[in-house]
Amino acid sequence: MTTPLRRSVLIACAALLLVAGACTSGDTKTASDGSTTTQAGSPTTVPTGPAPGVTDDTIKVGVTYLDLSSIQNIVDIDLGDFVKAYKPLFDDINEHGGIHGRKIEPIFAPVSPIGTAPLEAACLKLTEDDKVFLVTGSFRDTAPSCYLETHKTAILGGPINNDLLARTSPPWFS
Repeated sequence: MTTPLRRSVLIACAALLLVAGACTSGDTKTASDGSTTTQAGSPTTVPTGPAPGVTDDTIKVGVTYLDLSSIQNIVDIDLGDFVKAYKPLFDDINEHGGIHGRKIEPIFAPVSPIGTAPLEAACLKLTEDDKVFLVTGSFRDTAPSCYLETHKTAILGGPINNDLLARTSPPWFS
């Protein structure tokens, strides 16, 4: 595994741990009007039920990565095995209790660098078919828009575009 790949995987996993706090609301008390009181004592309205991709036992995390196998006949670049790079990190988190008692279930979506159709296909797979809580990995072109605007799914990674960030509500960490 190359050093830049290892660094980006570690950063993505660290950021995942930070965002995972959104899976639970912490110590709250619910009033009869449906509002909740946080530890700080301020009333807030929070959605009920689990977030997409979150159950009592698991958190589905989508992982996109650049798949150069589709252009092997054009370029001779080997970025390593992304699944083998990410899986041990998820396994380690799970072996240590997961996140708030939930195991991470990684769902991988390789993306060909040719055209934008593979970007859209990965987004649809992860958000509509697999219904992940968030997506991390490699993003390019219009990919963040599909996750953030169209499917209201949080992202960890990719260069942040301030115009897109201003138009969206799901978290986007880079």
